[in-house]
Amino acid sequence: MKIAKIKWLKTVLVSLIVFSLIVLPGCTSKMDNEENVQGSEEIITLKIAHFMPPQHFFHTNIIEPFMEEVEKLTEGRIIFNVSPFSTLAAPDGLYDMAATGIADITISLQGYTAWKFPVSSVVELPFICDSAEMGTEILNELYNKFPEIQEEYEDTKVLWLFQNDPEYLMMVDKEIHSIDDLNGLKMRVGTGVTYDAVNAWGGSPTLMPINDVYSAVRSRAIVGATGPLSVLESFGLSDVFNIYVGGPFTIANLFVVMNKSTWEKLSPQDKEIFESLAEKYRKLTAIEFDKAGKRALENALANGATYIQLSETEQKRFEDALSGLYQNWVDFVSKKGINGQEILDEARRLSDEYKSNR
Repeated sequence: MKIAKIKWLKTVLVSLIVFSLIVLPGCTSKMDNEENVQGSEEIITLKIAHFMPPQHFFHTNIIEPFMEEVEKLTEGRIIFNVSPFSTLAAPDGLYDMAATGIADITISLQGYTAWKFPVSSVVELPFICDSAEMGTEILNELYNKFPEIQEEYEDTKVLWLFQNDPEYLMMVDKEIHSIDDLNGLKMRVGTGVTYDAVNAWGGSPTLMPINDVYSAVRSRAIVGATGPLSVLESFGLSDVFNIYVGGPFTIANLFVVMNKSTWEKLSPQDKEIFESLAEKYRKLTAIEFDKAGKRALENALANGATYIQLSETEQKRFEDALSGLYQNWVDFVSKKGINGQEILDEARRLSDEYKSNR
C-alpha cells in the first residue's frame, strides 16, 4: 500500500515537473511579450528650428499650438524640441538643415536661398498678391498644379507653404513721396524679387535676413528696408523705423518642411495627423500674419510714426519701373526649360479671380 502510494506521488511529482518545464515557460514568455509590446511603442522626438524670436506670434500662436495638437492626437507618440531665433542655423541655412536631417522640421523664407526656389518666386512678383491670405492660397494652388514648383522642394516633405503680410517701405527718417526719393538709398531687402524691384526704383539694395536689420540700422549700414509690417513688433523694428510707405509692393514666401527620412519613419496614422494639421495651420498662419501687420501699423501710428500712401500717379511710376521685371522672370525660368509664361499667367489669373471674389 505504501509502495503504491509512493509510486503515485512520484508520478504526480514528475508530471508537475514536466508541466513546469514545458507549459509555464511558454506562459511566461507570452506575458513578457505582451508587456514588451505595450512598452515598446517608441516616443519620437522631432527637432524644429526656425528664425523667429520665441515671443513672435508665429511661434506662440502657430508653432506651439501645432506641437501641442500633434502630441495630443498622437497620444504622446510624437513630442518636440524647438529651437527658435536661428539658434541652430542662420535663416539661409534652415532649409538645408531639414534636407540633411540636422533638424526634422524647419521654417524660413525661400528668398534667403532664392536660387533654390526661382519658380515659387512668381507669387512674390510685385502687385500679384496684396494679403497673406491671398498669397498663401495662390502659392499653394500653383504648387499643387505645377510639378516644376514641387520639384524645388523634392529633397524635403512640404508640410505647408505660406506668405507673410504685405511688404512696405520702412524708413528711418527719409520720407518717400516719389520714386525719385529712393535714388541711391541703401535699402535692406529679403528676397531676390525685392532686390530687383528696389534696384529698378533707383535704390541700393542689400539682401539681408530680418534678424540683422536692427543692428544694420543702428550702424547706418542701411537707411530703410522693405518688409512686412508685422516685423515691427516681433523683431523690435518699431524702435528704429519711423516712416512707412505704401504700396503695398510685394509679399515673401515661407516654408514649413520636414526631413524626408523623418517623414518616412512615421506611421500612416501619424502621417495623416500631420497632413490634416498642416491644412489647418496653413490657413491660420495667413490669418495671423495679416492681423499682425494691421495691428503693428496701428500701434506704430499711435506712437507717432508716419504713414505715407503713394499717390496714384506715383504708384503707377513704381509699377511702370517694374514692367521689365515680369519678363525677366519669365526669361530666367525659361532658360531652365520651364514654361514661365504659363505659370505667370496662371498666377495673374488666380490673383484677378481672388480679388473679384472678395
